[in-house]
Amino acid sequence: MVNNVYKITSLIVIIFLLQTCYVFMNTHQQKQVFEYCYDGENLKLEELLNINGYFEFKVPYVRTVTTPNKNLSHSLPVTLNENLIFFKDGTVCDGFYDFEKELRPDSLPNINLLFNEIKNNPNGKVSKIFKNVFRWGIYKLTGDTIKAQFIHHTSRLDVYWTAYEIWYKIIDRNNIKEIFKKTLNKRDQVIRKYEYYEGKFIPTDYLPPSDCRLKNYKWFWCETKKIKK
Repeated sequence: MVNNVYKITSLIVIIFLLQTCYVFMNTHQQKQVFEYCYDGENLKLEELLNINGYFEFKVPYVRTVTTPNKNLSHSLPVTLNENLIFFKDGTVCDGFYDFEKELRPDSLPNINLLFNEIKNNPNGKVSKIFKNVFRWGIYKLTGDTIKAQFIHHTSRLDVYWTAYEIWYKIIDRNNIKEIFKKTLNKRDQVIRKYEYYEGKFIPTDYLPPSDCRLKNYKWFWCETKKIKK
């Protein structure tokens, strides 16, 4: 009995130490590759672009479909909606979607309903998922080009994470186009051919706050004294 308690206690200690090590490694590595910093200032992007909503990118994708008996499979071309929000304070959220779509009529995604759930319950499950799960980062405005850097995933318990940079050219107030992409992780810096897509503005009744997980890290800020307690 004593031996079992000792083994369990030792295992818990080892897991705790490993998690602490992972947190330190992730934070240090993310700080090294992330070149931008957050200061919370309004970048006046709304003077060039409509941002009281999100941008939707239609991304072609080929999905492999397998028959029920798993003997046959075929490729099925589909289109994915990649969504992006530019917030006034310089933060940006990429890759979010209506993860509650099964609860919608006909199971069709509805971003407006998702955002309203966050509005009605800012501390609820939907709000926490939105703030913690998706790809968040910072953008800068250079002429008619928006330069953004993202990190995903920032979970304290997740060893793997990736960072990347995308530039968007402003076409008009409702349309933007990707013109540059690169990864920021050393391990992900392989030769690859990127596809570039256009994003169309979709207005919404409400936008969630930009209170993402990254704002909890000192390295994310230009001045740590601005961090909200």
